[in-house]
Amino acid sequence: MLAPGTQESDLILGRFADLHLPEFDSAQLDRFEALLDCTDPDLFDWIIGGFAPPKEHDHDVMRLCEASLDTTTGKTHNWEPSR
Repeated sequence: MLAPGTQESDLILGRFADLHLPEFDSAQLDRFEALLDCTDPDLFDWIIGGFAPPKEHDHDVMRLCEASLDTTTGKTHNWEPSR
């Protein structure tokens, strides 16, 4: 159970941020910040639910976020995309 006032997206994106933000360039940081403005239901649909995000959020940061979340445990793992 989550503490009062804790949003589920904070847990998901917070772990992701801890792992990946130090390596992001400024454009990736901007894209990540734009995701923070999205609603929790939208983020869950896109990251966990398998729904395609709208064009403005269909980018490398979203794909990395989707790939780095283990949907069976809800834990984020350090996944590196192939270059």
